[in-house]
Amino acid sequence: MAKRARIIVACGSGVATSTLASQDVISVAEEYGVDYTLNKCSMVQLPSMSQTADLVLTTNNYKGDLDTPHMSVMGFVTGIGKDKLRQTLGDKLVEIANS
Repeated sequence: MAKRARIIVACGSGVATSTLASQDVISVAEEYGVDYTLNKCSMVQLPSMSQTADLVLTTNNYKGDLDTPHMSVMGFVTGIGKDKLRQTLGDKLVEIANS
């Protein structure tokens, strides 16, 4: 049985661009048939929040160390490389669900 992917979407404030990106993340998870939980947070909250996540997605450039896999989803905000980003994220979510 596939497991539920626990996703964190982080931006500077935890409100604006994370909300925009989250809409695409939800769309990708549903398109790829992945069950998920999604939480948003600010970059400051990220180190503690990431400890309970399977995947961290950021709209800012995060320079800190995380034990959780992470990737930028700024393309969901700018629209640049959005199709490739959707595919990369979808593949990653399927990998997590099947792990």
